[in-house]
Amino acid sequence: MYFGRKSLVLLCALFLSNISVRADISEGDCVVLREGGEGRLLKSPTFWVKGVVSEIHRERQSVKECPAAARAGSAVTREALWQLARATPCVFGRVEGDSADVDVTRARIVVESWETPWTAAHGETGLLFRGTYIGEPLIKGGAIEMPVDWLKSCAVQP
Repeated sequence: MYFGRKSLVLLCALFLSNISVRADISEGDCVVLREGGEGRLLKSPTFWVKGVVSEIHRERQSVKECPAAARAGSAVTREALWQLARATPCVFGRVEGDSADVDVTRARIVVESWETPWTAAHGETGLLFRGTYIGEPLIKGGAIEMPVDWLKSCAVQP
């Protein structure tokens, strides 16, 4: 499948798209990235990383083709998902001609605390696993960076 410049389909699944500025999050705010918690009666565990926004910046990025490993559907591995998260924004399919540029708003977070899955049984296809965020170790006082749209204010309950 080929995509022309005018018909680019940006990746929206798994909250991996970020094109707009979040007005409700600013520097100095407490924020949290949550994963899991699905289900009505029996909920899956919720994993999270919490911190304070130290910087918000907007950058212009070229949209490129998504990594091939992320196209396998339900058989996507943790490493493939992390590779896809790092490649965002991207499109599934080939980009013809000049690639489009999009504005991406990212936040640098100073990590305060976290709860991540430690075994495959607890969930292994998320952005958080064994004390890491997309493969980077979570360290109290350390900084991680992610799209602003992935974050919620600490004041907002799940």
